[in-house]
Amino acid sequence: MMDKKLPFPPLPSKGYTWLNRLRGYIHAFILFSISSYYRRLRPDVCGQAQAGIFPLPFNLMLKFTSGTREEEGLAMSLAHSIGIPVPRFIE
Repeated sequence: MMDKKLPFPPLPSKGYTWLNRLRGYIHAFILFSISSYYRRLRPDVCGQAQAGIFPLPFNLMLKFTSGTREEEGLAMSLAHSIGIPVPRFIE
């Protein structure tokens, strides 16, 4: 019987403008260098790299493109919270 209702997971909230700007600086100056070092350390991961997507350690990916939206990241974190196997993207 499928009549039991499961509780809906909490929705993630959008970030503040100043905090998003701070995250952008962290991505540009710190995470890009970590990604380039990680790709030199693990060349097998470099084959999976695409334009605008940078692999990071601990099975994380940094997505840094001009069309990246915050809602896309919120949708992926919601899908992860309900149990869908999606990669963890840092935007």
